[in-house]
Amino acid sequence: MISPLQLNNYFVKELSCRSNQAYDPLAKDSLNEGQIHCTVELGTAQSVPDHYMVALVIVVEPSEIRPALDAYHIKIRIEGFFNFKPEANVSQPQKDKLVQLNGCSILMGLARGLVAQATGVGEFGKYLLPAVNFVDILKAQERVAVHAGTEEAPAP
Repeated sequence: MISPLQLNNYFVKELSCRSNQAYDPLAKDSLNEGQIHCTVELGTAQSVPDHYMVALVIVVEPSEIRPALDAYHIKIRIEGFFNFKPEANVSQPQKDKLVQLNGCSILMGLARGLVAQATGVGEFGKYLLPAVNFVDILKAQERVAVHAGTEEAPAP
């Protein structure tokens, strides 16, 4: 079944990767883990119904302690533009959920391929971004927004 949510276009706003000198490709045990951060930004078109923007910012901060698990420092920002087919019979709450989860998943797959391609010519070879749990990321961002007492309503 084809999703009513369609990707119209996407752009890479930022992509940087640099080798982590604490990485040892021969080390197999007691690897020091770094951190991976992923944030999501959501937006809607003001004048065009059912058009949405989703932005992912993914940052890999490897351990600086030898031997590090991650071979690269990575930052990527990718923005996708989505819409629903006019004939799609989808409620607004369903649309919001599809944009959040499917939009993020689509962009993550694109980001993973772009990072793999960029690092594939690096000194330590291809790096694959790990899977992330967008349900938890979106819930955490919503809690932070509510806790901060922002005037804006949290992302749907």
